[in-house]
Amino acid sequence: MERNCTLYSLKNVTFRFHLQLAENPMNTTFLSLLWIMAIGVIFGRIHIVDCGSIRRTIGKLVLNVFLPALTFSVFVDIALTNNLWITSLISTSVVVVCGLLSYLVYGVLLRGKIPRNVAGALILGSTWGNATYIGLPIVTALVGPEYSAIPLMFDMVGMTPLLFSIGTIICVEYGTSGNRHTFAEGVKQIFTLPPILTAILGLAVNMTGIPIPEFITSSCVQLGSAVIPLMIFTIGMALRIPDFKSIPLLSPAIAIKLLVAPVVGFLLIPLLTSHPQTSRALLLETAMPTMMLTIVLAENYGLDDESLAQLILFTTVISMFTLPFIAGIW
Repeated sequence: MERNCTLYSLKNVTFRFHLQLAENPMNTTFLSLLWIMAIGVIFGRIHIVDCGSIRRTIGKLVLNVFLPALTFSVFVDIALTNNLWITSLISTSVVVVCGLLSYLVYGVLLRGKIPRNVAGALILGSTWGNATYIGLPIVTALVGPEYSAIPLMFDMVGMTPLLFSIGTIICVEYGTSGNRHTFAEGVKQIFTLPPILTAILGLAVNMTGIPIPEFITSSCVQLGSAVIPLMIFTIGMALRIPDFKSIPLLSPAIAIKLLVAPVVGFLLIPLLTSHPQTSRALLLETAMPTMMLTIVLAENYGLDDESLAQLILFTTVISMFTLPFIAGIW
């Protein structure tokens, strides 16, 4: 009888622990994102339809419709404070530090030991983080919707412009496709991206005070609400079977992306802002896994997209464990 009571008590405590774990807002956020990603993984393994085609279609819709709408709705109402240049400075600093460190590892220390297209792919993947597609849902859920502008600024005024300028130079230097792409062409390409254009338009409307009909901003908000679940779902669809033999080669890139980058943010953020929620959002942004958009450049310029895909997989999965820790720092 006493043994049965003890077992019942242990089961009751375990049940309450799991219930509290599930009810924790941070855990609920990550579990819901992981669940959506898991649905994408399952859907990606069911060969009823062409998942690659669906993933590309969703990606184009997000890039050209849903994300521009979200970007405009955020930037048109954003408070024009110091957060804009602070976010840009931190984003740029993370890219510079991680880029130089990854070049030291893969471009200098391992020169001649691995193929150049592999080195270029891992430099690219170590340097640029998934500021919007994973950063936006994480920051919005953990810090608050009023801070959703930070992931977009981190991306639009930092990560993405540098990817299409400095990133394309890396691609040309290490790629095997023979495509040439000058710095000026990279800068020009930045201003053809719909999210960048709507960010500029939103800021212009914000600064000039031009009145926008409420139905337009409302429709942009509704369209933008589709970004988070769609992109998490497609990330799940894109995840491949992990190749654990590649871990020794990927380990420096994983460490740079998930450890070094947030350390840079941790050291730099207190020097620029003392606002706890802004600091928390910025630190989370520095800790994001490898940017999905890097795979597009890798395929276009002949970098090793398989190594990059594995890096995206490992950093995305591992970040689901490191991000809760990062979120608890501030």
